[in-house]
Amino acid sequence: MPDLTLPATFVSLLLPMRAVFTEPSFQNFRVLVSGWVHARGRHRISDVIRAAGSLADKHFTTYYRFLSHGRWSLDELGMTVLDHVLAALPPGQSVTLVLDDTLSRRHTGACLDASSAT
Repeated sequence: MPDLTLPATFVSLLLPMRAVFTEPSFQNFRVLVSGWVHARGRHRISDVIRAAGSLADKHFTTYYRFLSHGRWSLDELGMTVLDHVLAALPPGQSVTLVLDDTLSRRHTGACLDASSAT
């Protein structure tokens, strides 16, 4: 599979995430990332698939199924991304995280107060 019309340096940023996916799922992920980068306007999944062009060589339902029923963990993917972002920062650099759980299926009602953290 080609590097999906993305620069090799950008594709190399995706490689650490390979461990989160099966090999076929990782290829679907790469197609969707390429489409997301190239999509104009709103980034609905159908727009992302269309923007991926001929790279999205599977039926469109494959990509929807990847997102809804794939054997990968969004939490694990997020932690992998966070690990690589933190590794790129200078030692001792502080990081402010803003989290939004409005799309989370599991809402616990818990509120974390960062000001009380030590």
